[in-house]
Amino acid sequence: QYHSAKFEIQHLSLSLTFFSWQTSTGALLLLVTWKLGWVEINAFSRSAVFSQLPGCFLFIGNIYAGSKALSLLPIPFFFVLQNVSEVFAFLIVTVTHREVRLVLVAVL
Repeated sequence: QYHSAKFEIQHLSLSLTFFSWQTSTGALLLLVTWKLGWVEINAFSRSAVFSQLPGCFLFIGNIYAGSKALSLLPIPFFFVLQNVSEVFAFLIVTVTHREVRLVLVAVL
């Protein structure tokens, strides 16, 4: 039991380290491109930054929760879900286009 809890703590710290590394690399690349003049960054007011923080934290939480959920799925089940989502997307596009054609025919 102790070994399992220790592994979870190490896994959590590894995930946070990876996300921190990704964020730092992205921020550094953005800063370098701004200094080179490739990207224009306008000044932000402090209130504008604070108003965006809840969305940023929710986005980070969503990424972490999604990666945690995907790590718990068996690989064959993931492939089944991936293929089923393609079928649903195709059906939605087909039904949507059929309705659009019917509306256009009715208008003409």
